[in-house]
Amino acid sequence: MRSAQGKSLWKQAVTLPSGRNTVLSIPLSGKLTDDDPGHLILHCKDDPCPADNEWFFPPVQKADRSVRLFSSVRFPALKAALDASGIRFTESEEWPAQSPDMLFVGDSPLSDANAVRGMIDDMLHAGTSVALLYQNTPFMHALFEQFGAVFKSRDKSAAESAQLQSIDLEHPVFREYRDLGSASWFDLLFFNIPEIKLPEGAHVIAEWEGGIPAIAELPRNGGKLFFFAFAPDPRQTNFQTSGHFLPFFRELLEYSAVSASKRVRFTAADKTVRTPDGELDLRTPGIHRIGTAVYCVNADRTESETAVIPDGFSVVPGERKTADTSSAAKKAFPFDAANPMLLFACAIAFLLAESGISNRTAL
Repeated sequence: MRSAQGKSLWKQAVTLPSGRNTVLSIPLSGKLTDDDPGHLILHCKDDPCPADNEWFFPPVQKADRSVRLFSSVRFPALKAALDASGIRFTESEEWPAQSPDMLFVGDSPLSDANAVRGMIDDMLHAGTSVALLYQNTPFMHALFEQFGAVFKSRDKSAAESAQLQSIDLEHPVFREYRDLGSASWFDLLFFNIPEIKLPEGAHVIAEWEGGIPAIAELPRNGGKLFFFAFAPDPRQTNFQTSGHFLPFFRELLEYSAVSASKRVRFTAADKTVRTPDGELDLRTPGIHRIGTAVYCVNADRTESETAVIPDGFSVVPGERKTADTSSAAKKAFPFDAANPMLLFACAIAFLLAESGISNRTAL
């Protein structure tokens, strides 16, 4: 791997197993500044597709994320997770004067859920993503219902705890688990779960057994509104003790944040695209600069992806089957489409035989 200036940063011989993903840890501490784009080159022996062996990386784009919790109840695990990610997290029972990147709303001493709905709508319109954290209080029931989420009465015989039944691996928050594996998500426990009927347009991204929504997203007022049918509280779940807890909320914020980085990675194509900084030519992979902005264009690797050959399948190199035109084959099958007279004689004989059979009388 080398910097855009050609400086070698890392070099290592690696054996890549067939049909599996390989994760490499590249030690670059102190070797690359946040303003430097990167250039990774993979040298392979006898490679028929060398064009896609280079990857270009844009500079690190830091974003000063801010998260606010509006609630009279505190969630220490949530604060610890976000603080560990370097995210400014503040807790208050007062409504924020400025729009943060994301706002979590828990139980509130305010009794007017309708007024809070109006303030949330203003936040959504300003681009702030809002997550409602369920608690079994009159205010939270009323606030959920202000956004069209209706609570159903729970069957008294229902189990006291539940586990997740499914998560949406296509959603950006969960997408990385398509490759990493998602089985451990279904070991999490949730207690005394509510059953919610979501408003039209809401998309369930995680659900409990029986198809009961656990987390859902609703586009509203140009922003993202999330319904959490639980809160990160040990009385409601053991989620905060899981290794998924911190990455989940970090990915949620990255997906939701107003100040999310602009798109700077593109796949090569025979066209140009318009960026906030000007026109970008996608025909040539590499690091492209438009003014002071840096964009990276990588080769399209779709055509070089290969399917796994099943076990037991073999091919003899250089062997190719062709039609057998030997004299022995012609003797075994003497009819030749290039001899029309022979075909014509056969057709006449067939018609005469058919006529004789059809005109005979019974004895």
